[in-house]
Amino acid sequence: KRIRSMLGFTSYKTSAFILSGVEAMHMIKKEQIDLRD
Repeated sequence: KRIRSMLGFTSYKTSAFILSGVEAMHMIKKEQIDLRD
């Protein structure tokens, strides 16, 4: 049971990390588009 809860925790941290990375990518793309204009 302990291992399963650890896996759930790591997957949550990973998903949060991926989400933040996706948001950062969107921010960078938006800035690049703004710079073009």
